[in-house]
Order: sequence, then structure tokens, then C-alpha cells
Amino acid sequence: MKTMSRDARGFTLTEMLVTVGLVGILAAVALPSVASRTRTFDMAREARQLHTDMSRLRSRAVAEGREYEVVVAEGSQVTIQRREVEGAGEGEDQARGIERTARFPEGSSVKLNGSDSGTIVFSPTGRVSASGDIVLQDSRRKLTVRVLASGMTRLIVEPIRTDQR
Repeated sequence: MKTMSRDARGFTLTEMLVTVGLVGILAAVALPSVASRTRTFDMAREARQLHTDMSRLRSRAVAEGREYEVVVAEGSQVTIQRREVEGAGEGEDQARGIERTARFPEGSSVKLNGSDSGTIVFSPTGRVSASGDIVLQDSRRKLTVRVLASGMTRLIVEPIRTDQR
């Protein structure tokens, strides 16, 4: 049987406990930062998706010859839905009314600047009822989906400066 020399024994229990303790402390310090970044990335992903959805919505309004609306609920939600024509009967249109609801991460805020009703309607001509900005903001940055009167949309990303907080 082979015997190990004193130099090749491995780690002591004390060394292992100190290492595990240091890793735990580092993880506890890094976790809040990682969670904050995850919320920021989620908000950015939803903002890009909203920009894409609105561009697609304009195309669908023109192609299908019907109105679509984007409803911005102050807080953290935006709903994209097919606009119902008054007096329409029961049918496919009403069953497929809501297209998508974007929910933004906790700690972010959503507001619509430029429209008193909180709604932007894309007409069959591709134009919008009211141009405005859908502003998404958290502690790190501000993302703006700008809707022009022509119905075109732009995504604007601005970091929040420390002196503005």
C-alpha cells in the first residue's frame, strides 16, 4: 500500500470552511447587483419588443384595413389590441381582441406623453390618432418608444445621469 507524504495530503477542514465562507460573502455582495441588472435587461427586452410590435401593428392596420390601438396603463403595463367597431356582432374580431400585453419589471414605470386618453390608435392609412412617447424608466436608464404622426416608431435609449436621480 502506498503512503502519502505530508506535502500531498490535501486541504484541511479549516481551509475548506474559510474558502466556502469567502465565496458566500462574495455571492451576497454580488447578488443585488445581478438582480438589478436582470430587471434592466428585462425592461430593455420588453421595450425592444414593444417597438417591434408597434411597427408591425402599423403594417397590419394598413394590410387589414382596420384600426389597432395601444393602451398605456400608467404604472407598468401596455396593451396592444384590435379596435372594435361599434355595433360589431359576435365573431372572430371580438374573440381575438387583445393581441399582447407587455408587463414591465417591478421598479420600472411606464407613461404616455402626448396623449390625454392614454391610447394611440393606428388607422388603416398607417397614421396615428395622437403622436407621443411611451416612456419606460427605471433607476439606470430611460427607454422611449417615440410614435410619430406618420405612424413610424423610434426607440431611444438614454442612461440616467447620477445628478438627475
